[in-house]
Parts: sequence; C-alpha cells; structure tokens
Amino acid sequence: MAQQYQKRLLTTFQAIIFLILVLLTGSFLKAQVYKPYWQLAGEGQKRYGVESAKIHYQYSGRSSGTEVLTFDNWGWRASRLVDKSTTMWGNTTKIRSTELQDGNYSISHMTGSSRARAFQDSQIQKSLIGSSMAVEVLHGLEVVKAKGAKKIGTDDVLGRKCDVYEIKNFSQKLWVWEGIVLRTEQKVLEDEIILSAVKIEADVEFGEQNFALPDGVEISGMPTSAGND
Repeated sequence: MAQQYQKRLLTTFQAIIFLILVLLTGSFLKAQVYKPYWQLAGEGQKRYGVESAKIHYQYSGRSSGTEVLTFDNWGWRASRLVDKSTTMWGNTTKIRSTELQDGNYSISHMTGSSRARAFQDSQIQKSLIGSSMAVEVLHGLEVVKAKGAKKIGTDDVLGRKCDVYEIKNFSQKLWVWEGIVLRTEQKVLEDEIILSAVKIEADVEFGEQNFALPDGVEISGMPTSAGND
C-alpha cells in the first residue's frame, strides 16, 4: 500500500524525465509544429484568463517549500520555480527545478544541471493524463478536466473566486481561477500535501530574465524556428 502511494508523490518533473527517456528512444511522436508564445498569443489563443501574473505558493502538510509561477502573453510564456522537500515514511525528497513554457513547447531543468530538455506539450499532456501523477500549477484547467476532475463547488483563494474540482482517483482537490490552479490538496493515506497561493500580482510586466535559464545551460530538443499548420 505504501509503495502505491509513494508513486503518486512523484512530481511532474519526475514524470517528465521518464517521458524524455521514451522520447529519446523514438518509440512514439509525430513532430508537432513549434508555435512560440508570441504567435499563439497573437492568434488570440489563451491558456489562462489573465494576461500576466506572478503567483507565489507555499507548501504545507507533508511538504515544505515554495513555488513561483510567472507568466505573460495569456500563459503562453511562463516559468515555474520549485523549491520543496517532501518527507514520507522516513524518507525526504528534495526538488529544486525550473519549468519554462514557450508556446506549445516546455523546457525542464533541474537546478545545478548543465542541461535542460524541451518537449512538446501535446505529448507530455497525454503522458500526464494517463499516469498517476497529481495535477500541478503549470498544467491548468485543460489537464485538470482531462484527468477526470469533477466540479464540486466554488470557493475563494486570496479574494479570487475559484471553481473547486475533485479527482477522486488521486484523492486530489484543486481550486482553479481563470484556468490557473491556485490551491491543491492531495491525501496520501492519513497525510496530506497542500500547495496554496499566498500572493498574487496580476496584470504586471516582466523582463526577459523571468523566463530564462542560467547562463551556460544547454537545451536539447527545442526547435530553432516556428512553423505554421
């Protein structure tokens, strides 16, 4: 039983690493045309219902630490900074990572590594939907619904009216505002892991440094030019 629940504690970043190994084998994938953030935003497409924001999150329960989600261009350009520790059954897992969103591609980087990997959104979403991974803040409403979430009510987080969803198979509840996950609670046996927004700065401008990896990090798998359908 404990081993089954431990698998559910794997982070999205760990799931991404697994997917990368599959991608590198070439076992599946038709090439997805790369559309950068400015192209998708220019076409009027929106991942979120807010054009730009910086959201600070705090962990509690069995996890401690923080996350920061920063985005503009209606969510097509984003960064998620994770710095957390989770202790279960006497074992502590520490994660420090960065995820960047550039249009329909994402980039994952573990702090301290000289390498990062880009991957296609469509394929990572398929992997997450079919896995036991919990939904996390960068995923948004599309993945929440695709994982079988059912709306169970409404509630406020920091004065923002949220739709509350439940994913029974993963013992998870999520508070979603304008397509953005502001709070998530997941039960693990008798324990609980909570991530909740503690500060929201909406409709502000950000510099390029908010969406960049450290100097010297090599990104593999990222197309060099945009295409059109």
